[in-house]
Amino acid sequence: MKHEQMLQEIRLLPDQERVELEASIKYRSEEETKKLLEAAKQRSVSVFMMEHILSQLAELPL
Repeated sequence: MKHEQMLQEIRLLPDQERVELEASIKYRSEEETKKLLEAAKQRSVSVFMMEHILSQLAELPL
């Protein structure tokens, strides 16, 4: 993965994770950054899915 492509993907992450990865990218190897980026993307998807599920549950009649 090219450095510029990684930066573009990092910019799509939620603010806190984006800031942390952008700040540390110069100090990490490319392989390490790829692993952290993939983990961050997985967490983002998980959080999005949980928020979606919770919003759907909130709409159910009790």
